[in-house]
Amino acid sequence: MPNPLLCLFACFTLLFSLSSCSSSSEEKLPVNVIDFTDAGTGGACIQPSFPNEQPDLLIFDPPYFLLTTSQAQQSDTGQAQVRPGQAVEAKLRVNGPTRSVLVELTSVWDSRRVIASESYQTNGNETLDVIIFPEGSPRGRYYMRLTMCGDDCGAQQVLFETQSCDGLPDSECAHNVPYIRSVIEDNELVRTDPTCVDLGSDPSYGSGTVLIQ
Repeated sequence: MPNPLLCLFACFTLLFSLSSCSSSSEEKLPVNVIDFTDAGTGGACIQPSFPNEQPDLLIFDPPYFLLTTSQAQQSDTGQAQVRPGQAVEAKLRVNGPTRSVLVELTSVWDSRRVIASESYQTNGNETLDVIIFPEGSPRGRYYMRLTMCGDDCGAQQVLFETQSCDGLPDSECAHNVPYIRSVIEDNELVRTDPTCVDLGSDPSYGSGTVLIQ
């Protein structure tokens, strides 16, 4: 059985290695170690503690697609699945400062392929019901690329997306990796950080990707 203390030590070691390779122009944010220990199984993830005033996702309540179809409900993994032409439904929890979210249904393999998008307004600290109707009859695996704003979207945007798989073999780009978080201010990229908000799946919960087939 893995030792949680060893897992945390390994995470701190990894963080030190990553910080030594990061750009010196980026402000160093406080470290947030998230312990996913469950039923005696050790596990931890590291992400910065992002500023409280910025729009953000919740680590322990990640965006997920609902298991709305019979094929999804029969899945052993909890992978959301729909047929071409069916509505794609999801839940999205946002923090207090968030006032708007652009949801783009984006291919996990090709970030240039966006098959649908919807914008949502919020007062913050709420779960949004996402319903998207892709045009045509697309097939493939998709995730929610999210552009989140506070009161002024022109001044600052927070973008959540996955690692681009453009030109990479499948073995080098898994589709259930955590989100990458980028802050854009006045149309300029300010910083990019890894997160612990995963796109995994759970049979009783849903999944961070949806399979259209």
